[in-house]
Amino acid sequence: MGSYFLLFIITVSFDMAVQSNDNVAVERAIINGYEAPLRPFYVMIITQVGESYSQCGGTVIGPWHVLSAAHCFPNGTRGVWVVISDFLKEKKDEHVYNATATVHENYDNESVRNDIALVKLMKPVPYSRVIPLCDKSYENNTIAVCGMGITNVTDKSLPLYLMETKLRETSHCEFESVDPLVHVCLHSDENKHTSGCLGDSGGPAFPLSTEKQKPICLYGIVSFGDVTCSADTVFTRVSAYLDWIQKNM
Repeated sequence: MGSYFLLFIITVSFDMAVQSNDNVAVERAIINGYEAPLRPFYVMIITQVGESYSQCGGTVIGPWHVLSAAHCFPNGTRGVWVVISDFLKEKKDEHVYNATATVHENYDNESVRNDIALVKLMKPVPYSRVIPLCDKSYENNTIAVCGMGITNVTDKSLPLYLMETKLRETSHCEFESVDPLVHVCLHSDENKHTSGCLGDSGGPAFPLSTEKQKPICLYGIVSFGDVTCSADTVFTRVSAYLDWIQKNM
């Protein structure tokens, strides 16, 4: 398989990073998705390295904690802010929380293993925003992925509200480095390609219930994909890191 991407950073002011997606460094977004329904557990994370700011996604797993990807917090990260909002078309209140991040001590940028980080908020969010962690496989369920990244690779269009898509788990991933013990590989329907793309790193993948299509638990963390956003998307498998998460909370 061809090259994959993890990080794309450009310089913006902090106010622009928080208030707008324009010119913010982004990691993987939704291609050929749809407007997401309310997903209160989704957050946007802004990080500062030097004078540059970048954007990732994250998931609220407790009043004080958010899960994201390790590669969203490179060496030299000097500031972490979590943006809490419903990210809907009719925008509601938006709050910015100061935070700190703990990156998995065995994260490997080359193999993209252990791509997980726990973010601690400086003040708690309502428990109604929390989603539980998956502790088993949901390979037979439809898996939803949501994010605020680009929706068009050609002009790098960024959405004004949260986008989502539905994918399926596959054991025949397009990336040879994928280990099913620690990764989840998702692909789209053969008739219509859809995937994560620039702007979605660190965001959630969650199985939907069969009857009501409701989120069940946090299944994966957006990790990497093809540079053209035209292949499978790979996620850190949350159930493989339950002990690490509990230890660091």
